[in-house]
Amino acid sequence: MQSRSGSGVASTPRAAAAATNSATTPTSAAVAQISVPPNLSAVFHQAVYTPLHAVVQAWILSEVGRQVDDFINGAAGSYVIGNGVAGTEDHRNGGAAGWLGNHGAVGTSGAAAVATQPTGPLRPLTNTGTWLTTSDGQVVIVHGLNEVYKVAPYEPSASGFDEADAQFLQDNGFNVVRLGVIWAGVEPNSGEINTAYLDSIQQTVDMLADHGIYTIIDLHQDLYSSEFYGEGAPDWASDGGGRSNKNSGFPGNYYVNSAMNHAWDAIRSVDGITALYLEPPNPAVTEVPTLLGLPVALLGRIGDPNFVLAFHDYCGPIGGALCTKIANTLAAQPRSYSKRHNVPAVMNEFGATSEASTLTKEMSAGDRYLMGWAEWAYTGEGDMTGSPDVKGLVYDPALLPVGDNVNAGNVAILSSPYPQIVSGTPSAWSFKNGTLDFSYSTAKVHGSGTFDQGSLSTFSVPQVQYPNGYQVTVTGGRVVSASNAAQLVIASDQGATTISVVVSPAT
Repeated sequence: MQSRSGSGVASTPRAAAAATNSATTPTSAAVAQISVPPNLSAVFHQAVYTPLHAVVQAWILSEVGRQVDDFINGAAGSYVIGNGVAGTEDHRNGGAAGWLGNHGAVGTSGAAAVATQPTGPLRPLTNTGTWLTTSDGQVVIVHGLNEVYKVAPYEPSASGFDEADAQFLQDNGFNVVRLGVIWAGVEPNSGEINTAYLDSIQQTVDMLADHGIYTIIDLHQDLYSSEFYGEGAPDWASDGGGRSNKNSGFPGNYYVNSAMNHAWDAIRSVDGITALYLEPPNPAVTEVPTLLGLPVALLGRIGDPNFVLAFHDYCGPIGGALCTKIANTLAAQPRSYSKRHNVPAVMNEFGATSEASTLTKEMSAGDRYLMGWAEWAYTGEGDMTGSPDVKGLVYDPALLPVGDNVNAGNVAILSSPYPQIVSGTPSAWSFKNGTLDFSYSTAKVHGSGTFDQGSLSTFSVPQVQYPNGYQVTVTGGRVVSASNAAQLVIASDQGATTISVVVSPAT
């Protein structure tokens, strides 16, 4: 349920291409993109395995930390605190870490996998301050689901996830999937890249792109690997250092399994432009301290300019006012970090429940800050660390997503209308009693200039929300899409600086 690391890459949806006739791909290394890399073997190199060590790393890498650590290591007569030496081509495993620290980075692999680019037009997303944007400056807000198949062969397609599921997601207004890629599937043996697995992932990314859905590639793990009673890393990369490997379950092993904590590696490829979705360790190292008032700033300032802060927001099974408080706090802290460090924040996990009140509170916590999100999960099939029978949007992906195979209650909540592509700067957003109220200025979020007259903004207004149609009131713009279209498109008027859009059920 709660993954610990993620690397973001995205396919390019046709929906984004329809919003503008001009798009170029940034070439500057200073611009963070979430586009599919030409070589999908880079997926596992682009992830950052830092869970449970984020705070320690901030200390280890500081000048004061280095001085104090040297003293502690000298006094203890052993390497207690510190990171291992990075691996090389000749010595790929890297040096051993102290019991608080990261093993040396794994060296260069001797094999590489070749994969094709996604089909369809490419519209990479970039970081512009606290927003995800297209290459021409439109703000993109993503709503979607997690799809992670945690058991061999680790391919979502093996669970039955296919074209019908992509169509179902599109029909209900979702424009992103956080797609699990399992290291054990990528590299079952050291240096041996499973190109068939990567091809399968590539096909799923392409299929989603053809339905207007971005893909966030998530190098997923729970409890590091099957060696430590979870999934993620292959056995060959699961060295517990001979330490105790007692199973205390999920998430207990994160705190008490010393063998698992020994196994963590830090991996970063030479790709300097693909945005990493950097996720603080969950739950206890981030969520619990956050609720106690300690800021996400414990993550520190990240030296890599191309990253998105990804976080989890779970308040279940706690209900009522306390759930509201927890959900809002867990979103407010990342929002504060996002503004302070001028990076986007995405709520990449929440939900894992069919309890309507809890799901609504968590979703609303992200919406109040205009954040993108991905709910857990599209299906619970193959999820051995969660509760697959209650949390899926679709119960069995091997069957068509219709009738009793669909969690209709969750669909009704998660498919709420929202702005997908905005030619301007969002300013206010609410959805209550069937009415979407959204306003934005025509100013570009990078702070220079405004969008031209007639610039288009797109809103998801799926039929499940408005079975009898909808009506639109616009100030500063006009509707240019067909009546009751699932995607409402607004063009700005001449001279408009602020645009207000209100969508309500037809009367």
